[in-house]
Amino acid sequence: MRLRTALLISIGSVAATGCFTVGTPFQVPVVNEGQLGRLTQNELLSNAGRDAARPSTTTVRGVKLQCYEFDTYKAGASAMGKGLVGRSAEYCFDNGVLVAYLVTSNVSGESSDFDTVKARNIQPGTTYEQVIALLGKPAGAAVWPIASASDGMQLRYSFTGYSGILGKDVLKDARIELDAKRTVISSQAEERPR
Repeated sequence: MRLRTALLISIGSVAATGCFTVGTPFQVPVVNEGQLGRLTQNELLSNAGRDAARPSTTTVRGVKLQCYEFDTYKAGASAMGKGLVGRSAEYCFDNGVLVAYLVTSNVSGESSDFDTVKARNIQPGTTYEQVIALLGKPAGAAVWPIASASDGMQLRYSFTGYSGILGKDVLKDARIELDAKRTVISSQAEERPR
């Protein structure tokens, strides 16, 4: 009976407010490229909240990585008709040390939206500084084994949601591979309707 009452109250609340939340709210740790190969799994999880993480493993280039995913999305009144609004993050570790991170958001003021046309025009030989000037701060970065060059880095731009640039719901992703001198060696970008 208590469960039924609680369920009815929850359903009534959603109906009254017109919104719901999916995922567990989490504190996004401030991570940057300089922490790749340095930040430990325990340091990151103590900041983000271990209980909110969904652990998984993946193998990339023969290396088994321990990854943690976080997400929280809201639909309804605050989404203003634009689907789910929220953020997600993924952090991957090799032997307990950070090798990749990706933090995406479609929340106003912290959106990871970017211009895929500009991303598609990035050519080999472009410098790290030129990429940042063109696309802004990346949503993530990775070193080997995710980056293709063992001494290089991959910059990652990613966005899912309503794009103010395009005026529609989209999935966008760009991966820019840099060598040890932080010069682009390859770049790929895609965009598709959601």
